[in-house]
Parts: sequence; C-alpha cells; structure tokens
Amino acid sequence: MMETVYRIWPKVGGIAAIVILLGLLVWFILDPLLNVFSWLFWLHLPVLMIHQFEEYVFPGGFKEFFGSKMLNIDSEFASDRTIFIGNVGMWFVIAAAALVGTSAIWFPVMLLIFNAGNSLGHSLPFAIKARGYNPGFFSSLFLMLPFTVYVVLSVIKANLMTTVELIAAIAGGLILLVCLVSGGATIKHRISKTN
Repeated sequence: MMETVYRIWPKVGGIAAIVILLGLLVWFILDPLLNVFSWLFWLHLPVLMIHQFEEYVFPGGFKEFFGSKMLNIDSEFASDRTIFIGNVGMWFVIAAAALVGTSAIWFPVMLLIFNAGNSLGHSLPFAIKARGYNPGFFSSLFLMLPFTVYVVLSVIKANLMTTVELIAAIAGGLILLVCLVSGGATIKHRISKTN
C-alpha cells in the first residue's frame, strides 16, 4: 500500500494543484473582503505542487538526477519514504502557514524565503553542475522564484512585518536552506563511507 502512495503522491499533488487553483480563483472572485496576502499564502501551496510535479512526474527524474549529478553517487541517496515525507510534509507546513496568515506573518514569509532559495538552487548551481536542465528547473525559474520574490517584497512594501518579524523570517528561511544543503552533504558523506 505505501509503495503505491510513494509512487503516486506527486501525481495527486499535480491534480490537487489544479483543484486548489480553481478554489482560489473562486475565492478571489467571490469574496469582497478578501485579504490578498492570506490568498497569496494559500497560492504558495499549488505553486509548490506544480514544482514537485515537474521534479517527480513530468518530466520527473529528480531523485536520480540529484544522486548522480549533485552528489556524484551511484546508489540511492534517499528512500521513496523520505522523499514522500519531506515533500508532502511541506504541503502541511505551507497549509499551516497559510492558516495563520497575517497573524504570524513571519511564518509564511519564512517558507517563501526558503522556497525562493531552493528555486535559486535549481536555477543556478543545479543547472551549472548538470550543464543544462534539471528536474524542477522551469517551475523554479519561471514560477516559484518570481512568485516567492513578489510575495515577500509585497509584504515588505505593505509594511506588514515588524523589523523583528522580518529578521526572524529571513533567519528561519536561511536556516531551513542550510539544513537542506547540509542534509545533502551528510547523505553524500554517509554513502561514500559505506561504499
């Protein structure tokens, strides 16, 4: 059963992205009291799902790409279970951030900063090391990066955050990025020791 879940989650995410986008469109049209920032924080979820769809479904291959091109290893760098937990777990974290919205605005902004950094990784070092396309490249460069930068700059321009909240969001986003990068380095080190 779980093998099926591990195989289909990015396809489910791609379908869910379309459903969520339609729901967000209806909300945008029908709610005269719409808080645009709350709406944008919810929009982050289908944007991420579209990015994951490119990584793992169409054209897919991110797991193999990351292991062979980024970590220079032949063996599997992460289990399907780990990839599922990390990616689907992020759906719930982004949904929680959208729920708290502007009442704890540093939280959704922190996740936007993290995903902007992740998108830069796909757009620059991944593409340079691969000498071309990597799974997630197009959605990072043309969707996730512009979206995250736009929302963060709009929040700052609207003066919705105190200086402390902005520092917390930037620090939190950078810490998450460091954890992501150091996690890859740790995996590479462990696998190279066992081979």
